[in-house]
Amino acid sequence: MRYEGDIYRPGPTENNSYLLQVTLGCSHNKCTFCSFYKDKPFRVRPYEELEEDIMMARNYYKYVPSVFLCDGNVTCLSMDRLRPILQKIKEVFPESAHTNMFGRYSDVYRKTVDELKEMKELGVEQIVMGLESGSDIVLSKIKKNCTAEEEIIAGQKMHEAGIELGTGVILGLGGVEHSEDHVKGTIRVLNEINPPVIGFTVLNPQTGTPLYNDIQSGVFELPTYRQIFWEEAEILKGLQLKRPTNILTGVFLPNNDVISGTFPDEKERLVKLSESRMKKYPQWLDKKLIMNGHL
Repeated sequence: MRYEGDIYRPGPTENNSYLLQVTLGCSHNKCTFCSFYKDKPFRVRPYEELEEDIMMARNYYKYVPSVFLCDGNVTCLSMDRLRPILQKIKEVFPESAHTNMFGRYSDVYRKTVDELKEMKELGVEQIVMGLESGSDIVLSKIKKNCTAEEEIIAGQKMHEAGIELGTGVILGLGGVEHSEDHVKGTIRVLNEINPPVIGFTVLNPQTGTPLYNDIQSGVFELPTYRQIFWEEAEILKGLQLKRPTNILTGVFLPNNDVISGTFPDEKERLVKLSESRMKKYPQWLDKKLIMNGHL
């Protein structure tokens, strides 16, 4: 097993998965808020290297419960490149329950339903992709290279193919100026795609990113926690999900206060918990979001 640079694992469902680094970095790598893959240029590892890594893992691990493909967006690979990798994993790790991966909505949007169905047959149960926002204004400003309509089509294709979508929303990503549009657009997209898993995080600007520089120069106004609590509650209230969806929200710095449950059955409970944050944390309400994980 050979790894280059920082490796990111989505949790907790992939905590025991064998990580196979299929690509290095992110093929897009232009999102203004992201610092994950700035340390390495994007490239696709040759199949021969991956085959060697798979065999090394087989010799090292007696039992591999599951496999996860990284780095940032393995879905950028064509089926001609992805197929032999998935086939080899099924051949070498017959005990593995799945082969999941990170992806991008723009990549899945370009794939056909038949291609996604083939991925499902070859062991792909879930693709983890950052929605970030459902607002075209916000998506354009953060240089996501994807529109809300493309997000919807990609999510619907995955549902038709039977692949679970694990997606994330970043509260505060629209700043003060575009907060309302961020909320309304995100509600619309989530209702259209009804993903099985939604995680909410809060914007945490990192040094060296374009967004951090925009904050420093005053181009982007950081929201307060009052706005973050409002966005969270408004999105939860606006969700009209027909299929079961696991919600996880509250990974807020400087303190984690996680709310989790299943929509639509537990919607009322989750909304009430979210709405209670204003009273629970009055000392945070007028504080701006933190930078680099520090107050």
